[in-house]
Amino acid sequence: MDFREAIIWLLVADAVFIFLLAIADVLIWELINPVDFLYPIFLCVSMLILRSLLHACRLHGRITSGPIFLSWFLFGLCGLPELYDWILTATHPNEMENDRIPRYIAFLIWYPGVITQIVLFSFADTPSQNRYELLDRQISHISR
Repeated sequence: MDFREAIIWLLVADAVFIFLLAIADVLIWELINPVDFLYPIFLCVSMLILRSLLHACRLHGRITSGPIFLSWFLFGLCGLPELYDWILTATHPNEMENDRIPRYIAFLIWYPGVITQIVLFSFADTPSQNRYELLDRQISHISR
């Protein structure tokens, strides 16, 4: 497992934590907001899809993937309004409710992880040693 996969698993754990916070809200406060359940589920599924795409790219010898980079870029771009909201909330700590602090901490883990992935996916992987052997087996030759 490399650093990219480790960050993906960290973000999956973060999404599961947000989902558990939604369950705790239902059990303690009896507040039912469907977005509080759907948001972390979609984040978790998205991370697992990106992880499987990363694995598939490596399996087929691709050292860079534009669609995966663009997915991370969109996660970062779409997270900017939430980042702005949390910056406004953090600048007035007296007005922040105690039940929002765990979500704030989860976002402080989430967004830097996404920015790190954007930076990491900006560069190509180093090609494997047997890359050309794999390509040679995939090319059809008349003599085979």
